[in-house]
This record gives sequence, C-alpha cells and structure tokens, in this order.
Amino acid sequence: ASNGTDGTLAVFRPPAATPALRVPLPGWDEVLRLSVAPDGSRVAVARASRGDARPARLLVVDAGDGRQLWSGEVRANVYGLALLGDGSLVWASSAREAARLELPGGRERWHARAP
Repeated sequence: ASNGTDGTLAVFRPPAATPALRVPLPGWDEVLRLSVAPDGSRVAVARASRGDARPARLLVVDAGDGRQLWSGEVRANVYGLALLGDGSLVWASSAREAARLELPGGRERWHARAP
C-alpha cells in the first residue's frame, strides 16, 4: 500500500485479518511487482522507475521479522520478479536485462543484457 509518497508492505498470516508484520517503504509511491518465497519465509518487492533520476528499487525482506535481506537498484521497471526455492532471486526488466542473485547478500549468479 502507498499514500502516494511512502509505502508499506504488510505480511498477513491466514486466517488473521490483520497484518502480522508491517515493513515501511519510504519513498515508494507504488509497488510494481511482488514475490513470495515458496516456503513463505521471504518477500520481494519492486518499486517502479521514474527515469534516470529515480531507478527502480528492489527489496527482499524476511517475512518473519521484516529484516532487510537485500536491496538494490535497476535502471528500468522490473516486470519479472521471483523468489526461488533455493533462496535466490530472479528479476527481469523492461531494459531487456535479467539477473539471478544469491540471498542474503545479493551476489550475482548470472546477469544478462540484450544488445
């Protein structure tokens, strides 16, 4: 959710109707993509890009305590975002770029850019 300037990521644990956890997202006017790890332990979100002055942002948090596991920037909007069962994150952007990162830490396993 966002108020137009800052956002909040809320983690729910069914059947509860109220969030078990809220993670502030300062400066996030919208969340473009979201992915939940297959085991529910992590959540990844991507903020929309607003051009060169404001690249897209990626954030991965621990779904239990809200601790930041990794964050980074991408130069274009992220349209593919997936947390995989092995603990890695894959993203793909509108700039025809994609990467797979180990988490936590964000070491790149591979990074591809179309010419």
